[in-house]
Amino acid sequence: MLSKLRSYGVREYLIKWIKGFLVHRRHQVSVNSEYSSFMPVTSSIPQGSVLGPLLFVIYINNLHMYIKKFADCSLFADDAKLSRCASNQDNSTDLQKGFVHLKNGQITSC
Repeated sequence: MLSKLRSYGVREYLIKWIKGFLVHRRHQVSVNSEYSSFMPVTSSIPQGSVLGPLLFVIYINNLHMYIKKFADCSLFADDAKLSRCASNQDNSTDLQKGFVHLKNGQITSC
């Protein structure tokens, strides 16, 4: 995420601020007034924040470039749809490869 922001020309002082927002986060669960221990959050963007959705959209906005050899990719808000005309087995296999790439996080260089 931070390298992507740099590639967009975001200034370093703002990147440091966003890094502080994203790293060293912890969460705790409460059920019936009982609390779990704090656990580190090692992935994702904080939910319920104003900045979170913006960072997410920036992160996925060029997802289609990394999936295009396998499938068509349509993006809307926080949703992505992969599709491909499957007129033969190779087309079906390519679409499945696109899903596998997404599932395995093989798009981190976006």
